[in-house]
Amino acid sequence: MHTSPLQTLLDNAEATFLLYGDDTLGAPVVESFGPVETEYAAIRKGCALLDLPQRATIRVTGDERIDFLNRMLTQQLNALKPGDCTDSFWLSKKGRIDADLRIIHTEETTFFDVDLLAAQTARDSLDGYLFAEDCEITLDLDQSHRLALIGPTAPALLTAITGDDSFNSLPIDRALTTTIAGADVLIDRRDITGEPEFHLLIPTDNAPDVYTALLNESTSQEFRAVGGGWHAYNIARIEGGSPLFNIDFAQDTLPHETSLIDSRVSFTKGCYLGQEIVARMQSLGQPKQKLCAF
Repeated sequence: MHTSPLQTLLDNAEATFLLYGDDTLGAPVVESFGPVETEYAAIRKGCALLDLPQRATIRVTGDERIDFLNRMLTQQLNALKPGDCTDSFWLSKKGRIDADLRIIHTEETTFFDVDLLAAQTARDSLDGYLFAEDCEITLDLDQSHRLALIGPTAPALLTAITGDDSFNSLPIDRALTTTIAGADVLIDRRDITGEPEFHLLIPTDNAPDVYTALLNESTSQEFRAVGGGWHAYNIARIEGGSPLFNIDFAQDTLPHETSLIDSRVSFTKGCYLGQEIVARMQSLGQPKQKLCAF
């Protein structure tokens, strides 16, 4: 089982936990620190700081990594510039979703934010298609950790703790590197809940210091920030109309069944694994079933 580097801090804060996955591949995830209503209100009116041990990071390095990934994944990647972020599916040969990837591209490394339960399989299956490319794919499970800061006052909190006002204007699908509590932190924006949402990639050893620094900085009434858990976040992201892999769809799902086809799949790029099935579904019309909100 994967354990958060913040586990001692979370236990001391009297968090309650849910098991994401199972005893072998899963991780304990904070359910809440108290009343869910308080944490939900923070997401909508202030901000909430979430621990994300259910997420894993894959690092892709090498000069030919983008060319290789563009031939493998459903999204158009050739135009990515450092600081760009996008979302893509990694499909099986049968066109089923093996992983839902959040891609954060930097000058030297392309990062995948991926569901913990799919991370090892995604890394191994992608690596199996490497031949002679200058590209290396590494599962970064123990070296890095993820947090999320969500809510309308999140940009102001990040500005206060970093001294960088770029967060006030950082658009969705862009990332930057900053320093928090002496650690280099890669932060990307994605407004899954409909509120400003910043995901932080942190060296594992620095995660407790960064988490503590953010909570200490947030004691000002200006930010109205609290520690948050899965329960409040799940309510907010459902309201935001954002389905999650392994929750709302899974590895037996076709891309067209997810309602995410427009944000994950390019129909103007060259071939990729599983493309024939995706193209056939696109040309034949609607799938037999489709995830939707009501």
